[in-house]
Amino acid sequence: MYPGEGRVVALCLLVNLLVYAGITFGRSARDALFFTHFGIQYLPVMYFFNALFLVLCSAAYSSLVDRLDRGRFLAGISVIFIAGLVVSRVILLGHPRGFYPVLYVFCQIIWYFSLMQFWTFAGDLFDTRQAKRLFPFLAVGALFGMIGVGLTCQRIIHALGTENVMVVWAALILAALPLGGIAYRRYRKVSEMLRPDSLSVARTSRPSEWQKIRDGFREVKQEPLLSSMGGYILLLWTVYSVVDFYFNKTVKAQYPKTDDLTAFLGHFGGLQGLLCLTVQLLLTRTFIARLGVGTTIEFHPTALVAGLSWISLSYGFPSVFSTKLADATMLYTFSDSSYQLLYNPIALERRARIRGFIEGYIRPLSLAASGGLIFVGERFLKPLTIAGREIPVGQQVAWAAVPLAVAWLAVATTAKGGYIRALLGNLQGSSPTLRHSAAAALAKLKDPSSLSILKHTLSGQDPGQIVTAIELLESAAATEAADTVAGLLGHPDGRVRATAVAALGRLGPEKFIEALRPLLADPDPRVRANAVEALRKAGGANLIEQIKPLLNDPSVRARVNTLLAISAIQGVSAVEDCMPFIADLTRGHHQARAAATYALGRLPVEQSTELLAPLLKDPELSIRSEAAKALCRVGTPSAIPNLIAALGGDGELRHDARRAIAKIVERSGGQGTEELARSAIEAPGPKIRSELADVLGRLKGPIVFDTLIKLLRDSEWRVRWKVLKAFGRLSRTGPLPDNARAALFDYAHGELTNYRRSQAISHALLRSPTNDGERILAEALEEDRLNMEERVFRLLGILCGHNRMKPIFEKLRSGDNRQRADALEALDNLAPKKIG
Repeated sequence: MYPGEGRVVALCLLVNLLVYAGITFGRSARDALFFTHFGIQYLPVMYFFNALFLVLCSAAYSSLVDRLDRGRFLAGISVIFIAGLVVSRVILLGHPRGFYPVLYVFCQIIWYFSLMQFWTFAGDLFDTRQAKRLFPFLAVGALFGMIGVGLTCQRIIHALGTENVMVVWAALILAALPLGGIAYRRYRKVSEMLRPDSLSVARTSRPSEWQKIRDGFREVKQEPLLSSMGGYILLLWTVYSVVDFYFNKTVKAQYPKTDDLTAFLGHFGGLQGLLCLTVQLLLTRTFIARLGVGTTIEFHPTALVAGLSWISLSYGFPSVFSTKLADATMLYTFSDSSYQLLYNPIALERRARIRGFIEGYIRPLSLAASGGLIFVGERFLKPLTIAGREIPVGQQVAWAAVPLAVAWLAVATTAKGGYIRALLGNLQGSSPTLRHSAAAALAKLKDPSSLSILKHTLSGQDPGQIVTAIELLESAAATEAADTVAGLLGHPDGRVRATAVAALGRLGPEKFIEALRPLLADPDPRVRANAVEALRKAGGANLIEQIKPLLNDPSVRARVNTLLAISAIQGVSAVEDCMPFIADLTRGHHQARAAATYALGRLPVEQSTELLAPLLKDPELSIRSEAAKALCRVGTPSAIPNLIAALGGDGELRHDARRAIAKIVERSGGQGTEELARSAIEAPGPKIRSELADVLGRLKGPIVFDTLIKLLRDSEWRVRWKVLKAFGRLSRTGPLPDNARAALFDYAHGELTNYRRSQAISHALLRSPTNDGERILAEALEEDRLNMEERVFRLLGILCGHNRMKPIFEKLRSGDNRQRADALEALDNLAPKKIG
C-alpha cells in the first residue's frame, strides 16, 4: 500500500465487511424462513424466478447507472434495500405463506446488487494500477465479514429471532452507507466530465435489450477467451446451484427448527470465511504467480468433480457438507481471483460491457438451467434400490452433475490458450496500456503448458504474434524450443527470420551452424546482420573467410556486426583499419550514428572514447544516452569532462552519464575523483552540482567526504538534498568519519533553527490570512517547513538509523494527533540532543 492510500482502503475494507456481513446474515435467514415456511421442494422453481428477476434488474441497472449521478444512484439503491428489508420484517409479523417466495427473490436481488454496487463504487475510487494491487486486499473485508457472522450469529439469532435478522441486515447496510459516502466524496477518481449528461444520453439511440443480448452472444462466440469465460460462468453456477440445493436439503433435515437452521447456516458462513481467508492469504497469490492463471482456474472444477463423484457414490451429510465447503472455499479464492484476472487482456472500454453481459445474462441462464435439472430430478426421479442398497434422488442427480463438472473442467482448460492468445493480440494493438500489461503478463508465463501454447503459436499466420512468441520462449530460457524456432529460418516474413536467428544465437546456435550459414546471403539485411552475430557465438572453422565479404555489405548494421565478430575472434587490433569507417558513421544519418555507438561500446580502445565523446551532444536523445552507456563499458578518464557536461541534459541522459562516470572512476582505480570534486564545487549550474553530489555518493575516499561537506552549504536546496542522499548511501557501506557527522549535526541544527523562524513568522504575521496574497505566502511557508522536516528526518536516518526514523516520520505525517504525539515522544528519546 502506497502513502495516501491508507484511509480510502480502510474505508472500503470496512464497507465491504459490513456489506458482506449483511449478505451472510440475510441469506442464512432467508433460506431458513423459506425452507421452513414454504418448503425446500420449491427451491428449484425459485432458481427460475431468481434468473428472471436478475435479468430484469440488470437491464434496469445498466440503463440507469451511466445516466444518473453515480454516487446518488448507488446511495438511492441502498436506501431502497434498507426500506424493503424493514417493510419485509413488518409483513413477516403476519407470517403470510405467499410472501416467502417474494422475500427469497428480493434477498437474492439485494445480495447480487450489493456486490455489484461495491465493486462499481470501488472502481470509481481507484485507477487500473491501484485496482490490480488493492482489490485482492479489499476482498479480504468480505471474508472478515463472513467470519464475524460465524462468531456472532448464534447469539444474535437466539436473542432476536430469525425474522429480525432482516432488520440487522438493514442496519448493516445503513452503517455502510455513510462510510461509502465519505470515501466517494473525498477520494473519487472518475471525473464527472466522463459521465454523459442526461441530454446527450437522451439524444443517443440506445440498443434494445434483445439487441444487447444478440451482440453479447456474438462477441463471446467470436473470441476464444470470452467463449471460455462465458462457458466457465455458465457451468460454474449450474454445478454450484446443484450442490447448494442438496446441501440445503440435507441441512434442513438435520436442523428442522428455523432458528437452529439459521444459526447453523451462519456458522457455516463463518467457517467458510475463515477457510477462504487462510487460502487467500497463504496460497492463492503464490499459486497464481507460480502456476499461472490458466492453471489455477482449473482448481475449482477439479474439486467439484471430486466432490460430486463422492456424492454420486455415497450420498449423505458428510459428502454433501464437504463438497459444499470445498465449493465455497474454491469459489471465493482461486476461482474468483483467477476469473477476474482473465479480464486483464480485455480493453477497459469493453470490460464493463462484457462483464455486465456475462454476469447479467449468462449467469442467470445457468441458474435457470440448474433449476431445470433439479426440478426434473426432484419431480420425476424416485429412490432406486440396487443390490439391496437404496439410491436417493440426490445421488442420482449427482450422476448427472458429474458430467457437467467434467465439462466445466474441460472449458476451464481452454481458458489458458485464449488468455495467452488475447495477450499476444494485445501486443499488436494500439493501446499502450494494454501493450504494457500484456507484455508484463506474458513475461510471467513460465509453466510448461503456457510454453507449449507459445510453441504452437509459432505455426500461426500472424508474423507479429510469431515474433512475440519467439521472444517470450527465449526469455523463458526454453532451450527445448530451439528446434521449433530453427524451423522458422525459412519463414517468408523477414522480421520472423531475423528474430528466429537472433533467438538461436542466444539459445545456443552450435547445432544450427549449417542452417545459419546460408542466411549470410539472405535478402533481408536484418537477417544477415543477426546471422553474423549468431555464427560468431557458434564459432566454427573458416568463419572469418565466410563473413569477411559482409564488410562491404550495403547494410550498415551487417558491416558493423561483421567488424565486431572479427574483433571478438582475432582481437581489436584486427579491425583498427576499420576505425575510419566507424568515424564516418558517427557523422552520418540517424541509423549510422546509432550503429557507430553500438560498435564503439564494444571496442575497448582509446579511439572509441574519442569518437563517443561528441555523440554525447547528438541531436537525438536516444543516441546521447547510448553514447553514455557505451562510455560506461569502454570509456577512459578522458571522457569525464564530456560526461560532466552531459549531466546538465535530460533525465535519461543524466542517469546514464552518472553511471558512466562512477564506472570509469571505479575501473581506473579512483583516477578522476579530484576532477569530479573540483567540478562539483565550481560548476555554475545547480543541476550539474547536484548530479555530481550523487556520483560522489557512489565513491569512497577522504576527498569525497570533504567535497560533500562543502556542498552541504550550497545555496541550492536540490544540491543539499542530493548531498543528504549521498551521505545516506555512504552510511550504509560503513560508519561516517567524525568530520562528516559533525557537519551533519550542524546542518540539522541550522534546519531546525530555520524551521522555528518560519513558524514564528507564520504565527506572528499570518495566523489568520485575510487575502489571497497572505494565503499564498502562508501556504508557501508551510510547504517550505514540510521540506525542512523531510530533510531533517533524512539526516536523522543517516545518524540514528533509517529503519528507526522512517516509522516516526510516517506517524508525524499521518494527521492523527495520537500518532503524532507518539512520534514526538519517540523522537525526543532517539534524536541527538545537540541538534536542538
